[in-house]
Amino acid sequence: MAEKFVDAPARRESVSVKLGLVGPSGSSKTTSALLCAYGICGDWRKILMVDTEGDSGTHPCGQEFDGVRVPGGEGCPPDQTFRRLSLAPPYHPGRMVDVIKQYEDERAPDGSFAIDVLIWDSLSHVWNGAGGTLEQVDKLGSQSGWKTMTPLFRKFIDALRLSRLHVVATMRTKTEMEYVTKTDEQGKSKVVEIKKLGLKAVMRDDVDYELTTVLRLDMSRLATVDKDRTREFADRPPFPVGVETGKILSKWSRGGVSEIGSPAWMESKLVTLASYEGSLDGLRTLWGGVSQHRARIPVESWDRLFAAKEEGKARLVKLGRTE
Repeated sequence: MAEKFVDAPARRESVSVKLGLVGPSGSSKTTSALLCAYGICGDWRKILMVDTEGDSGTHPCGQEFDGVRVPGGEGCPPDQTFRRLSLAPPYHPGRMVDVIKQYEDERAPDGSFAIDVLIWDSLSHVWNGAGGTLEQVDKLGSQSGWKTMTPLFRKFIDALRLSRLHVVATMRTKTEMEYVTKTDEQGKSKVVEIKKLGLKAVMRDDVDYELTTVLRLDMSRLATVDKDRTREFADRPPFPVGVETGKILSKWSRGGVSEIGSPAWMESKLVTLASYEGSLDGLRTLWGGVSQHRARIPVESWDRLFAAKEEGKARLVKLGRTE
């Protein structure tokens, strides 16, 4: 029996932000990511930085940027700053998925989620760092390597994309130099300025499709928009990425009229699961769209959703709609 597809009235749900910051070395990607993350959640203690750049994640600590002091400097209590995971190689995508799962589910003593924003600095290492995707492909041989590593890298990107966490991911760029010359009255040219240009991101080509917004930083720490689903930054001249950027993204992310786990969202999903009239494969597809949000749903609500899915499953089996 062919699968019966189910549509529903379109209602925007609240989402988590997936922000990419792309730029050459020295474009302040790490500092910009920290300030933006603070703008998103408003609590340094709810931020985790996955630091693959040595100790660069600690460099902004204790410094002030645009009137905002990054905690972690001298005299700052350990429980008043952001958390940092110094991550050494190998940067195998399978191992990186485990990092996301651990901190996505971690709870604070009061039962709330311990982490709200995940900074990944730098995402490029999962692609071409030590033990990363490209190195594994070389190790296994091109044909076998891509066959093995493409699904694993895809799984890592999906883990970021589907996570309840807001994500701010930095990416390196391949760098070229532009030499600005000036010709004097004698017709002789001399170099008067050398500009560092950040070009293509060191990352798989299609990753930007999975991100909400991608901002490209230059050496002045000013950003231009590569991509923006929020439309909040459209037509802006180059701008600094900081706390205000995070606040804009946070407000946009909470703009849904059907917040995940809310009564309206629950009612919609309960009815859909319990009354589905397609096949078991179709029900599994519907359930996948619900279960990806498990970390954001209270236990009692989750139990109701699971029961509705089982009710729908039992009804389909009774009707013989198993294919």
